[in-house]
Amino acid sequence: MAKRTRAEFLSRHPVCCFCGGIRASEEEDHIPARTLFKARQWPEGFSFPACRDCNAASRHDELLVSVISSVYPDGVTEEDHREFRAKLLGVSNNIPGALQELQMSPNEIRRALRKHNIPRDPTIFLQEYPFLKMDGPIVTCAVHQFARKLFLALHYRHTNRPLSNLGGIAITWFTNIQIQNGVIPVDLAKFLRRHVSLKRGNMELDDQFYYWYYGSEANSFGVYLAFFRESIALLGYVKNDIEEFRSFPKGDLYTPFQWKL
Repeated sequence: MAKRTRAEFLSRHPVCCFCGGIRASEEEDHIPARTLFKARQWPEGFSFPACRDCNAASRHDELLVSVISSVYPDGVTEEDHREFRAKLLGVSNNIPGALQELQMSPNEIRRALRKHNIPRDPTIFLQEYPFLKMDGPIVTCAVHQFARKLFLALHYRHTNRPLSNLGGIAITWFTNIQIQNGVIPVDLAKFLRRHVSLKRGNMELDDQFYYWYYGSEANSFGVYLAFFRESIALLGYVKNDIEEFRSFPKGDLYTPFQWKL
């Protein structure tokens, strides 16, 4: 970003939207990160004000989520495959144990086939089934941190103000097989509405990222359901008062980021 354009952006958005509006904005943060999109072509209008600590907080988490979200559907061009190999290398170099954690053992694959009523194909080895282990601690932490920033960003986008440090975010996420099995609460469809089509120039990006959302008139409560390709979905409930979640459990609970001033 040119210095003048960057200064204008920070002038329009003087506080960081990820740590309760406590710190001044210092950088432009692309949410979702550019690494999640083919050729790094992210949606227009999805740049957010961040302090340096918040901007850097999810860098490695974004890389791992980018790998997960790129698994299905498979890339079709050599450039797609090159980008995916580069992401795998990045995860291997920066997040020790993450790729190993994603791998399922033969017994785990057998259990998954039985659980989801998938008939065994005798012509392929168990290790060739396109399953990933998604409930390990490294993956879970990365997805939650990624979702935390995503929902803080979407809250800012739709309310024009950061979620305060008194607020909270309840996060749940779903794999594609869970989505196919109807695990996402059906009552969400009654009040969520689809966001406008996401683009970069003339390029449609809905095949890579889109979301549905609801916001109360007073901006005290919001719900966001985001999909990344055909791999995962993230569900976030955002409230201005975190105490309201005590009687409204809706997932793992997080606050905006908190740093020493």
